[in-house]
Amino acid sequence: MKKWLTNTSLLLILASLTPLLHAQSDTKCCDDAGCKALAIKYAVKLTGLVAYLPPCSSNGELNKKALDSLQQANNPVYQELMKDAKEAHTYFFGPKAKFRRDGCFTEAMPTDNRSNVQLWVAYIGNIGTTVSFPSAEFCAGLKFRAEIGQGATDISKKSTGYLGSLRGFLV
Repeated sequence: MKKWLTNTSLLLILASLTPLLHAQSDTKCCDDAGCKALAIKYAVKLTGLVAYLPPCSSNGELNKKALDSLQQANNPVYQELMKDAKEAHTYFFGPKAKFRRDGCFTEAMPTDNRSNVQLWVAYIGNIGTTVSFPSAEFCAGLKFRAEIGQGATDISKKSTGYLGSLRGFLV
C-alpha cells in the first residue's frame, strides 16, 4: 500500500508538471521566419508611431489625454497607431497568442525606446478590457467554485507524505 501511494503521488506530480515542460519546448517566434518578420515589422512601425506620444504613464487619464491630443493633431497617425498596437498586443501578448512568452517582438525594438513602446502597446491593447476577479469576495450572485489542491513532502527520503484535497464553495 505504501509503495502504491508513493508511486501514485510521484505520477500525479509528474502529470502536473507536463504542461510546464510542454510550454517550454514550443518553438520560439524568432525561429519562425513569418513570426520574426511580423515582430520586426510591428517593432519598427510602433517605435516610429509612439514617437508622437509622451512617455506612457501609470496614470490612465494622462495616457487618454495624450491619445486624444494625438487624434486631434494627427488623426491618420492615431488610427494607424491604434490599429497596429491592438494587432501586436493580440498577436504577441493576448491570451491566445502562440508565442506569448517569447521576447522576439521586444528584442526587435531599439533598447532606448523598448520600455515606452511596450507600455503603450499594453495600454492600447487593454483599452476596453474589464478585469474579472474570480475570488469569492468579488463574486456577485450565486456561483459554484471548486478548488483542487495537492502536495507532497519528504520526496527524497524513505517515506513520502502526500496530501490531496477537493473543495467546493457556493458563493
